[in-house]
Amino acid sequence: MLGDYQRMSKAEFDPRVLDRVKEVRDRMHDAGRLLPREAIESYFAQFRAKYGPDALQRLDGVALLEGMHGRKNRDSLMYWLEFKNDDEFAAPEFGSIAGGSALKFGLYERAGTGEWVAGAARAQKQISREEAIHTARLQRDELLAAVKILNGLGPIGTFDPEGVNFDVLDGDLRLAMPGLYDSGWSHKYLALIFPDRIDEFHSLLYQRFHHVRLLLMPPEGRFKASQAFIALARILGEPVQRITAVLKELHGGPYSYWRLGTVIDGQSGWESMRKGGYAAVGWSSLGDLTDVAVGELDKDSWESRFAEHYAHEHAPTESNQRRQLLDFIRNAQERDIVVAVDGQRVLGIGSIRGQYEYHLERKPFVNARPVDWHNEDSWKLEEGVRTTFRAVKAVGNWLIIEQYLFERSIQPVRRSILTTAAALPVLEPLVARVERVLRRKGQVILYGPPGTGKTYWGERAVFELASRAWFDRAFDPRDGTSRTTLMQAGAVEMCSFHPAYGYEDFLEGYRPRTRLDSGVMSFELRDGVFKRLCSRASGDPQRPFYLLIDEINRGDIPRIFGELLSALEWDKRGKNFTLPLSERSFTVPGNVFVVGTMNTADRSIALLDAALRRRFGFVELMPSGEPLRTAVVAGIPLGAWLVALNRRILEYVGRDARNLQIGHAYLLERGSPVSTPDRFVEVLQEDVLPLLQEYCYEDFSLLEKILGKGLVDVERKRIREGVFDPSHRQELFAALLAAFPDLGATSEVLAKIDDEEDGDSKDDERTSE
Repeated sequence: MLGDYQRMSKAEFDPRVLDRVKEVRDRMHDAGRLLPREAIESYFAQFRAKYGPDALQRLDGVALLEGMHGRKNRDSLMYWLEFKNDDEFAAPEFGSIAGGSALKFGLYERAGTGEWVAGAARAQKQISREEAIHTARLQRDELLAAVKILNGLGPIGTFDPEGVNFDVLDGDLRLAMPGLYDSGWSHKYLALIFPDRIDEFHSLLYQRFHHVRLLLMPPEGRFKASQAFIALARILGEPVQRITAVLKELHGGPYSYWRLGTVIDGQSGWESMRKGGYAAVGWSSLGDLTDVAVGELDKDSWESRFAEHYAHEHAPTESNQRRQLLDFIRNAQERDIVVAVDGQRVLGIGSIRGQYEYHLERKPFVNARPVDWHNEDSWKLEEGVRTTFRAVKAVGNWLIIEQYLFERSIQPVRRSILTTAAALPVLEPLVARVERVLRRKGQVILYGPPGTGKTYWGERAVFELASRAWFDRAFDPRDGTSRTTLMQAGAVEMCSFHPAYGYEDFLEGYRPRTRLDSGVMSFELRDGVFKRLCSRASGDPQRPFYLLIDEINRGDIPRIFGELLSALEWDKRGKNFTLPLSERSFTVPGNVFVVGTMNTADRSIALLDAALRRRFGFVELMPSGEPLRTAVVAGIPLGAWLVALNRRILEYVGRDARNLQIGHAYLLERGSPVSTPDRFVEVLQEDVLPLLQEYCYEDFSLLEKILGKGLVDVERKRIREGVFDPSHRQELFAALLAAFPDLGATSEVLAKIDDEEDGDSKDDERTSE
């Protein structure tokens, strides 16, 4: 069999590219951030023992169906591939297939009813168990046929990628599994069985992206694409798993490439864009498009508004222009590459570093995005010549763009102290949003109902941004030393506001001091936490410094901040103010950033100073069933239950009910959903019920409408505490299901969540890693 795949062309790597990969590999190794080889082999062994080809071959009928797709016991093949993450097996370490609908597996079992569903996310169909078994058999047989082909290349560990024709191999695998060839999960299954010949990028988009970043032309075929990654692992003497981790660290996640025309009615805007660090387009008659950029304007209103100013006799032309503008102001993402052109002549290459901005003074180039321009070599881009802003679709052009960027190796001009190296992994969406607000305003408040993760995300944001700016690496929340190092270095300060917290704690004030020699007490002027941070930032202007203020609205804001209400304003940063106590000059440097958290269930939110509100940006965090989507405890789907509970709160609590919802964090422990009935009952009894009783102001008839008769005794005005006794657990869970009858169709709720998350294949690929 081996001879059938010989005569392969060798993958050629630029030596400079190899040097970069080696440098990152060595850095990650020294920091202990690469999975040990022993752990990798152990995970492989556990997976093969559980779901290797021999194990699959022995399964059939109901056992095969449950073993591959069952959702009840969290021990199916699909669970191991997508979710399992414990000492036995860590699925995320071997490439993610997360995202999209559960129907990406071909079929799924509805929890609760046990019904089987096939089809597409938006065209589901219920099938019989016999039909589901038939589908599982077809999938198993295709996997085993692919295993037979890959086995023919020799024993594990003896594979030589330079002796195999991957074009032929890819074609044979396509024929062997026509139903599974394009699926990410089958690719991951084969990569776990044959880690020396299949890569761990299970999305075609990710494979192509890392090819071009390695300055290689991406091939056609997902298994053909494995060639370069396997060869790179062999050159560096590393397992493929570790090479995948290194490339993710070096390249981050995929981004898109866009062509930008720079001429409007004969007027070129390139020089202003280049000097000002932005990209811009016209359509100036539409005015400020912030409402469109943030999604506040619905589709019909947007189309009507565009047609009012730019109606065209040819509908496709109008639709095309509208789509280009929408791509520019909303769909293009931070880190995406922009190629500025005049006709076919390339003027510069840059990366987007911020959200939409409107600048009337730049007319006609009024609609803008901040951009770091990296490269100004002149060459031809023969694609999308007649458009203003259009995605570059030819993969060959992606490669040319990356080659120009690599050759110049020019670091972007850091127009903001928050700008981080492009080689780092892409920021989590919420952290990226916090960064955008900080870049624009200098300070941000995360606000929302209790249990929505405000403090968690506030800490995550400041430590992530500080780690990238100070140490040029992503923050690992599992590494306690990284957190300690950043705080010891003075990059991050944290405090909590409360009614007794004052100006003297925050800025400066007189504090008592007793002399040890005489016992005489005196008062001395001491700097507060914010003044100390500003002093450090003034002495190190090239690096950002962060202050996290937890429960910011619990303090007397005007008293605590004093003259900072003026000094914090972004356009007043760097200006001197005289402090009234010390009579010394004080400045808030431009490299100081403040992140606050605020619980909207606290009635004191109404007292938040209006002047302070104008100076802060705000990011709202609301309850979500998504982190609990797959969690089921005692037959209760936690995500669906939380969504239903909050709907009752919105319906019955009345004024300000939106801010009084129950957050998902109450049902999470160390980032994972509670998994035992005992823990769920504790959260319900000790956290959720007291909040609801407070919201209802001892109105037990109202409380009954939210929780049902099984939990609330209206006549005696009390919670039925007896159902929380361990001997009455079944009664408690029955009462919860009776209160929320829709949860009886648990599977329908989960299926609906799956459907809402399903997007087209491109969206799934972009988020799957």
